[in-house]
Amino acid sequence: MIKENFIKLYENSFRDNWDLPCYTDYGENTHYTYGQVAEEIARLHLLFKHCSLRRGDKISVIGKNNAHWCIAYMATVTYGAIIVPILQDFTPHDVHHIVNHSESVFLFTSDSIWENLEEEKLPGVRGAFSLTDFRCLYQRDGET
Repeated sequence: MIKENFIKLYENSFRDNWDLPCYTDYGENTHYTYGQVAEEIARLHLLFKHCSLRRGDKISVIGKNNAHWCIAYMATVTYGAIIVPILQDFTPHDVHHIVNHSESVFLFTSDSIWENLEEEKLPGVRGAFSLTDFRCLYQRDGET
């Protein structure tokens, strides 16, 4: 039986392995240590807080399996939001449907997938962020 919750297990793992390799992008020369991953997660938590994201809000993620995909996933679940993973092979129509049906308020996506999506078909999404470098691809101004 696990005596700690998963968040504490992650925190302990990051702290105990701070300088060790954590993620590597296959076929690329991109490497992240546990410490770098923890810092990226903390930055995303600050973004979520700034954007008034609440526990239980949904965040979709769609793109190829890479370190930033994993970091977005980890940041979402450790913040207390709900992750909605979407296969990168889905059509834009299917992506619009899944994001809307799930009531996702944020979207992490690869740049190439974002180019094929239509913002007006994602009325509940307040922000979309690149899985390349976490830059903002889209933001909807208004109530948060």
